[in-house]
Amino acid sequence: MSELVKTLESIVGAAHLLAGGDARRYAVDGVVPEVAAFPGSVDEVSAVLVASSKAGAAVVPWGGGVHMGLGAIPKRAEVVVGLGRLNQVLDHEPGDMTSTVQAGMVLSDYQAHLGRHGQFLSLDPPGVGRATVGGILAANASGPRRLRYGTARDLLIGLRVVNADGTVTKGGAKVVKNVTGYDMNKLYVGSLGTLGVIVEATFRLYPIPACERTWVAAFSTAVKARRVVAKILDSPLVPSALELLSETAVREVSRKIGVTSEVHGVVLAVAVASVPEAVDAQIRTAQTMAGEADEHEVLEGQVQDAFWAAVRDFDPGDESAVA
Repeated sequence: MSELVKTLESIVGAAHLLAGGDARRYAVDGVVPEVAAFPGSVDEVSAVLVASSKAGAAVVPWGGGVHMGLGAIPKRAEVVVGLGRLNQVLDHEPGDMTSTVQAGMVLSDYQAHLGRHGQFLSLDPPGVGRATVGGILAANASGPRRLRYGTARDLLIGLRVVNADGTVTKGGAKVVKNVTGYDMNKLYVGSLGTLGVIVEATFRLYPIPACERTWVAAFSTAVKARRVVAKILDSPLVPSALELLSETAVREVSRKIGVTSEVHGVVLAVAVASVPEAVDAQIRTAQTMAGEADEHEVLEGQVQDAFWAAVRDFDPGDESAVA
């Protein structure tokens, strides 16, 4: 056992450390770490980074592992710092619609907590059942709802980061409107952990809509579908999500939700969220814009949830997915 491994074990405890072959499961693009440490506090994260810096070891932060394939292949990765034990909601002010959460909390667990108060974080990236808050921020991951609510960068209002030398920095505030100084938080979003280890984040929240439905329309050609997309985006309609799927994507999404697709062409999916009357009115308006549609239907409830989950998790590397 190397001196670094011994030092890290003394910081996080033997039960929260993997070394040698046991650390292989945390390889990054084939680069196997010497050790994977799982700190249980911000102080432990800081101590791990101090020890790694002194040893000249390269550190890779690890959340849920969903986005580890992004970015360049690391030349070195002696130490993986797993954030899975930092998984608590630190603060939630429903009246202010803000919340602070530790970076290792899985997004679906965080949404469940917020949902008990009638609120949600309007991020729906791939892998919501495994992706952690910190990993989502580091990858700037988002999903279909970014059309209405924006990306992680738009929703983040505060951040706590441990730098490579172990120092802890904090930016932003627990208020939505904060104009003091430069917004350094956004610098870390999409940095893939190269600028520091995100340990806490504060977000602006939204109330869960009273109603949400999805209008799905099939078109024989992408040109026809794109004309309708242009009309919708140029209208007063406020869709919460809008996706145009190729025939390949439609087949895969249909397979995942357990239905048979007979669509030959492309599919336009438009989600609308508001009070029921407004949702129905907006869907009717969208339907009138789609005179060239071959067929259409409205999804809601579990079928709608399964549909958007399949769309969200569709492999973005498949260029045939988007029409």
